[in-house]
Amino acid sequence: MNLVFMTLKEETFINSYHLWSDSMISLAWINAYKKEFKPFVENRVNVIRSLVQRESWNYCITKKNPADIITRFNNIDLRSSNMWWDGLKLLYNRIEKNSHVFEDENKFRVDDPFLDEYNNEIKKNCSVNLVLNDTGYDLPKVIDINKLSSSKKLYVITALVIRFIDNLKRKVNGKTLKLDFIDNNEVNNAKNLWLKANQNELIKNQQHFKDLENSLRLVKDNHGIYRSEGRLKNANTLPYETRSPILLARNHKLTELIVLDCHFELKHAGQRQTLTELRTKYWIIKGKSYIKFLLHRCAICKRYNSRAYAYPKSPDLPAIRVTESHAYNTCGIDYIGPLYTKDVYYHKYNEEDEVFKAYIKIYTSPTTRGVF
Repeated sequence: MNLVFMTLKEETFINSYHLWSDSMISLAWINAYKKEFKPFVENRVNVIRSLVQRESWNYCITKKNPADIITRFNNIDLRSSNMWWDGLKLLYNRIEKNSHVFEDENKFRVDDPFLDEYNNEIKKNCSVNLVLNDTGYDLPKVIDINKLSSSKKLYVITALVIRFIDNLKRKVNGKTLKLDFIDNNEVNNAKNLWLKANQNELIKNQQHFKDLENSLRLVKDNHGIYRSEGRLKNANTLPYETRSPILLARNHKLTELIVLDCHFELKHAGQRQTLTELRTKYWIIKGKSYIKFLLHRCAICKRYNSRAYAYPKSPDLPAIRVTESHAYNTCGIDYIGPLYTKDVYYHKYNEEDEVFKAYIKIYTSPTTRGVF
């Protein structure tokens, strides 16, 4: 359509133009200025609106559309079809100015059975109330962690959500919006919120958490995250994260993502290597058995660590080996050579003696295993 406009503008002056379509749904989408549609429809409708004003669109009945003669109508003789050769009759009528101006959005109304298809493309507006507190309890209600396969992606997505909420507050208060890339502080803040949500699963069981608090010597750091001090407090050569690893609940999706990320970074190392690397930053309740459970489901590890294909059954011995017969009635022959030798039997050995080629031929009896 745009190519036709540009080509005709170079040849002649266009005072006005009018277009017809037999798709009532498409015309309704183009005419609905006050509604927002899903991206696929919205993007294409915006392109059409930028090229053609909505006053230029008209509806054509399918039966009177010449473009559909070949595709929809059967048993029509094109030679005698006036609609095929002459086109739409409306094109011959004089179109008065402003005769097709849309008075309202109901100019092209979609009725059943196409109403559902029209409504399915309308963009649904919803509001989400997110309350971020020190414990981060509301995060799982807003972001479905089960749909993500990496903890790093989870932290970045959470940081973007928090940035979006902060920009909404800034817009309401008339402050400058943050439009640059998210930084490490925002990602770390999102990470801390998810770690608190993870530890909340342990805090729910008060009695069990008290036992863990005593046995693992749990303390809160500056971000309100529980860490296990253990007995390495005076090991100054080790980093702080290793001396006081972060406590993680076993039955939580975040723990699974952290374990799998560590396993992938170690190029699918085994259970011991993965556990050793994890304990430099985290302490998982019953971590050894949990890591064994997760790595057992790793498809790549299964592919390379599984047993080889079973060997085929040994075939039966040939008849010449099990049938009683005279020695060397049948023979097996093998050949070796050339070998380089010196004559050391008829005169004293000397390094400058001539070197001879030698060949060995072996005759074996399949029944007696005799060798000649």
